[in-house]
Amino acid sequence: MQILYHCNYGSPFLEDGSKLIAPIRRVAPYNSTAAEGIDSFDTFGPPESGFVEQVYIMELLADSKGITKVALTNKDETKAVSVSFLLRELPCFTLWKNTAALEDGYVAGLEPGTSFPNPKPFERERKRVVNLKPNEKYHSEVILSVHLSKEEVLAVSREIERIRGKTKPVVFRKPVGDFSPV
Repeated sequence: MQILYHCNYGSPFLEDGSKLIAPIRRVAPYNSTAAEGIDSFDTFGPPESGFVEQVYIMELLADSKGITKVALTNKDETKAVSVSFLLRELPCFTLWKNTAALEDGYVAGLEPGTSFPNPKPFERERKRVVNLKPNEKYHSEVILSVHLSKEEVLAVSREIERIRGKTKPVVFRKPVGDFSPV
């Protein structure tokens, strides 16, 4: 069993200058196309005709209760959306950047999951496929929130910064075999 919550956001949260705020332990580009944008993986450009999606694979940090949170803010940080979840339920996080032309789907995907968006055999080898026996259940919860003022965005940003603490994220410049096929 695999779960990946594909939460897509566009305007008014996604715009030229929007940012991802996340308590990242490690981040790697999914493929060579994403590697080209690794220096700006957490910022978003304007709608761009012909843009090829970029996917970034992340390992996040959590607070003392095991909860993590990521947010997408607009350019002036007056609006944001956030996604909260327990890392023990959803240990993998994927950022999908699709800043293509508006008519082609200008969106950002904030995607917590039990695994990364790889073929099942790859994920199974890395023990990221949940095996459920007959009548077993798997519970996961995702909390989606909207923040509509500079004060609310600042509060969620500070919450994420508290989770991050003094940890500096490890940023891989090329795909990493633990996260995606290389």
